[in-house]
Amino acid sequence: MAGRTFRYAALDHNRGRWCLDGFIQGSGSRTHFDPPETITQADLVRADTNRHIADRGLYAMGFIDFCGKCMHQCPSPDFE
Repeated sequence: MAGRTFRYAALDHNRGRWCLDGFIQGSGSRTHFDPPETITQADLVRADTNRHIADRGLYAMGFIDFCGKCMHQCPSPDFE
């Protein structure tokens, strides 16, 4: 564009869900699981099943706000 090259990262929805669902340190919950290289729906279900007991009720009732956490802490292995 106008002689300039712009680069941007591809969006990995499952990796974003990993953080937004509170499975990584810094996401606002007590739960932390290192994300697999490639995150599948089965990985998300497994992490949800093993979520820290105190986070289960708070997350289900909407008392933990994870919105925007992907903007400040992306668990992407290729993020620079």
